[in-house]
Amino acid sequence: MKKVVLAIILIITGAFFSGCNSNSLSFVPDIGDAAGTLTYTVSNWTDANNHYHAMLKFNHDMYIKLNQLQDQIRRAKSEKIAHTEIYYGNPNIRAVALTFDDGPHPWSTKKLLAVLKKYHVKATFFVVGKMCQQYPQLLKAIYDDGHLIANHTYNHKNLLRLTPAQIDEEWRMGNNTIRTVLGIKVDFCRPPGGNFDYIVTDSAKKKGLTTVLWTDDPGDYAQPGKEVIMDKFLDFLDTGGIILLHDGPQQTIDVLPEMIKEIRKRGYKFQTMDEMARDLK
Repeated sequence: MKKVVLAIILIITGAFFSGCNSNSLSFVPDIGDAAGTLTYTVSNWTDANNHYHAMLKFNHDMYIKLNQLQDQIRRAKSEKIAHTEIYYGNPNIRAVALTFDDGPHPWSTKKLLAVLKKYHVKATFFVVGKMCQQYPQLLKAIYDDGHLIANHTYNHKNLLRLTPAQIDEEWRMGNNTIRTVLGIKVDFCRPPGGNFDYIVTDSAKKKGLTTVLWTDDPGDYAQPGKEVIMDKFLDFLDTGGIILLHDGPQQTIDVLPEMIKEIRKRGYKFQTMDEMARDLK
């Protein structure tokens, strides 16, 4: 469905630019893996550059509008989240949530996405605003693969060391960066390092965010070795578990397939945080 929608957008783009000026711009849509082929007939490189950047802006605007529409439909169908903080999922539902902090990163995000896609798992990514601003295409890749996007602040600072106004700004800038790139609102957040108090959670709530913590921290960030990560992960694996992992360490990527297999072997299903929140009554 997404490929068809993308093809329609690209056809509209071609029609838009063919009438921009006397220079011709032809567009050949392709619903396959290649989105399409652009052919320029222009008088100089300046014209080509102007066409190219105008096309990128137009495509981004269409991408944003499509995401906004889908987000509005999703929100209309979903119940309002009734929790200020979530520490674990429903203990009566045999499910766990995989969560990844600190991304996106150019050396790890695509590798993580490849593993998750291979094993048909949807996860929640708590992304850092400044990283999203630096690598917007990676944020789009996470979202386009069907994963849930959440706010991990803009600068990834210890919020307990900031003033209330600075805390507000961290959540606000994180929200705004995600909205600028994807066009969506986010519902969940996680304070860096799990450092929080009532001021931090109240600030998040005012920004429309539910704070999510975790039940299972295998310590992958320190890269202690695959066996150590796996052992710690299994020690705390339980119904309603929220598993804290990180986008960045190579050992996380290496151990993730084994984690997924073990989760399924023990009869758990995977949930994103919005799914887990809906099951908390």
